Amino acid sequence: MKSLVLNPQKRVLSNGVRVYGMSRDFTPLVSIRFSFDVEPWKEGLEKAGLQWTLSKMLLEGSQRKSFSQLHEEMESTGSEWNSCYDGVQVHCLQSELKTVLEIICETLSTPELKRERFDRLVLRRTQELRSALEDADNLSGYLLRESIYKGTGQEFYRSGNPQSLESLNFEDLQSLHAKIIVSGRLKVLCSGNFDLEEVCRMLEKNLKLNQGDTESNPPQVLNFRQQISRQLVVRKRKKVALALGHRGVRRYCEEQGAFRVLDQIIGSSNGFTSRLANELREKQGLCYSIFGDFLSSASRIEGMFLVGIGTNPKRAQRALDSIQGVLGELLDSGPNKDEVEDACKYLLGSMSFAWESNQSVLQLMMDQVHYQLEEDFLIRERERIEKTDREEVHTLAKNYLSVESLHMVAVGDGELKGFERLDEIPGLNSKARARELEEK
Repeated sequence: MKSLVLNPQKRVLSNGVRVYGMSRDFTPLVSIRFSFDVEPWKEGLEKAGLQWTLSKMLLEGSQRKSFSQLHEEMESTGSEWNSCYDGVQVHCLQSELKTVLEIICETLSTPELKRERFDRLVLRRTQELRSALEDADNLSGYLLRESIYKGTGQEFYRSGNPQSLESLNFEDLQSLHAKIIVSGRLKVLCSGNFDLEEVCRMLEKNLKLNQGDTESNPPQVLNFRQQISRQLVVRKRKKVALALGHRGVRRYCEEQGAFRVLDQIIGSSNGFTSRLANELREKQGLCYSIFGDFLSSASRIEGMFLVGIGTNPKRAQRALDSIQGVLGELLDSGPNKDEVEDACKYLLGSMSFAWESNQSVLQLMMDQVHYQLEEDFLIRERERIEKTDREEVHTLAKNYLSVESLHMVAVGDGELKGFERLDEIPGLNSKARARELEEK
């Protein structure tokens, strides 16, 4: 059990930067994340995607180095660099850590925020998003989120939507940068083969940020609407993509362990043993894959219970009826004892993989800090899973799962009972901003 205790070392630098380190001396690699306390839930619909855009701008160059020069230097380290919604994450060899830290410190301390690069980035993201939403599966999930979260201010994903991206301006980016990219909001997390004291010395020497505002407010409880929507977006496709869902739960809620068991039974398992996969794929042959769960979208704001499937247009109504039937049967009769035992056995066995890589340990550290979890939170979750029985899973399902409350979105062509047919989607068809940026 001691192997599941997560107790990273912690240091606080003179400028307020918090540094966390989990030593893994047996590997030649290091994973490091510069994470700023961000509040994407406060962006609102008009500025959705601004925080995401700022995170991408962090690796667009410095006052001393152009974009090309910076990326040539990054590539020379043989490292993997990623912009995250809250900062920057790098996976590198231990021998390249010093160079990696110098690069990150320079880009954060002396950024070169240029309007033309901002415009180009927004244009590229808008085009990428429009292209991605040509895919029926992506579009159905995107529109389902809009339906479920409508009126809460959280309708869009962190990267925004074409309409919100078109409303962003460079001055908003500069203002957000001045507020967020400050030492008082920065956490540096390290996992792998490194010397924590040396990392701290390098950060003290090279990282020059304003102290800034350290206040970060938790998200408010969302007020979900009661009206249920059912939409069929007409597209000439060989399949219909169906997405069904309703409001979900926050991550690391009190029933987290039991929710993992419930998700495994409903449709989050990797094989064909879940109820949805067994009924719709194995027995009826209605699809190649299907999934359904609560926790995959959960975060510091409530996520969604979500079911997704692609099927033949002629079988779409049958698939829809079967999904509701599977969920209804689970609510009526609950899971059987073998289902719960198999789900628990799988989940307990898979917990060891959480320590498999520096990246996975880094994610656990992020969760621990973000959600203010105790060092034994994995042990507690394991104990909760071990104690979960069929009665608890059944009660949980009855409290949080509702067939009658399901929003439904279909993308494709076919006849579905009770669905509003849409040929155009407001907010996804305006291209004025894209044309403006292309002209520049």
